[in-house]
Amino acid sequence: MFKFPRLSGTFFLTPLCLLLFHPNSTQAQDTVYARQVIDSLSSPYFKGRGYTGEGAWKASEYIASELKKYNAAPLFGKEYFQPFSFQTTSLSGNPTLSVDGKTLTPAKDFILWPNSPTLKGTYKLFRLKPNNIQDLFYKDIPNSFIVIDTVMQKHPDLKEFTELISYGNPFGAKGILVLSEKPMQVHRSESSRWVHAEVLYSAFPDSASTLKINVLSEPPKKTEVRNVGGIIKGKTDSVIILTAHYDHIGEFGTYYFPGANDNASGVSMVLNFAKYFSNRTPEHTIVFLLVTGEEIGLKGSEYFVSDPPFKLKKVSAVYNFDMVGTGDDGITIVNGNIYKNDFEKLQSINDSKQYLKEIKARGESKGSDHYHFYKNGIKSFFIYTRGGSSAYHNIYDISPALSLSSYSGIMKLLLEFWGE
Repeated sequence: MFKFPRLSGTFFLTPLCLLLFHPNSTQAQDTVYARQVIDSLSSPYFKGRGYTGEGAWKASEYIASELKKYNAAPLFGKEYFQPFSFQTTSLSGNPTLSVDGKTLTPAKDFILWPNSPTLKGTYKLFRLKPNNIQDLFYKDIPNSFIVIDTVMQKHPDLKEFTELISYGNPFGAKGILVLSEKPMQVHRSESSRWVHAEVLYSAFPDSASTLKINVLSEPPKKTEVRNVGGIIKGKTDSVIILTAHYDHIGEFGTYYFPGANDNASGVSMVLNFAKYFSNRTPEHTIVFLLVTGEEIGLKGSEYFVSDPPFKLKKVSAVYNFDMVGTGDDGITIVNGNIYKNDFEKLQSINDSKQYLKEIKARGESKGSDHYHFYKNGIKSFFIYTRGGSSAYHNIYDISPALSLSSYSGIMKLLLEFWGE
């Protein structure tokens, strides 16, 4: 039994001491470092880690410095960076939007997709309903904005039609307004011929008839970006890749999107594993891969798979962490239904150790950076947490909203699964 040494005078147990001697101190230290990384990457300094401006570039430098600090060698020869480029679209200045004279607040009341064209003027609103669809053929739609509310979005017989109007604009409207309880931002690499806006449902008057808009777009441009990677050699040449995307959706006017859960949380987990292995030799060789371009179509992972720094046949498995900052209800493992033996072993470990509240399996998904590895025949898993904050692609995805309730459990589960 450990005994404290006898000290003269008054002895105080500082919070750090309590942390170190607490039976769950490893778990506490995992989440302390996680919170540091998430707080940093979701701060205003990184400007939402978007492709325009310096946000994502600064984030890549921060990540490389952390990998170096924890003794991960450069993955790309002598460099931590794998440069490449893709086309991006963006808006300039501070877009404005008002409905029947009511000015809406950017990022809170409305969000414009960054591939929207330049547009300034006042336009009529056509609120699409199940009983007025035929009016699309007779109204002056090319000089109007089509408004799509939740009735249309949830109508069981009109879902496909509503999506066609929302994303295809076959009637040539000046723009599409989608009413939402949680407006969110997305990235597109190609310019659009019409404005696409998501508007907070409660900020939009039921009787609204006119919209005034002023938006200035930038021409599409080639943007230089880079993946970041480090490696810690193991006892064997068998490689495990731990990956997460570090990019997010940047800024909108004077606001920025923090991206704490999406995906500063995943980056923190990859770096936390680097920290764990910094003073021990793993059984497998571990690659720590932080990719960019996920928000614009998995560009970073696609590029890495097309131009890897080593032969991918050495890779035994890929673990992709995307949105792992909550976890009140446990985790989901995408491809768990594909690799059933692996999932059953993970399930067995968790049943015994109770690291996580629940583990669910899913089938295939193209929605994150495991996909290009999986498509190329490499065993790949995508792990995300369930429960807790649901903020996504908006200004409310902030670090204090994340419980990290499954965070340490995921690390412990995987370390035991790998035999570490």
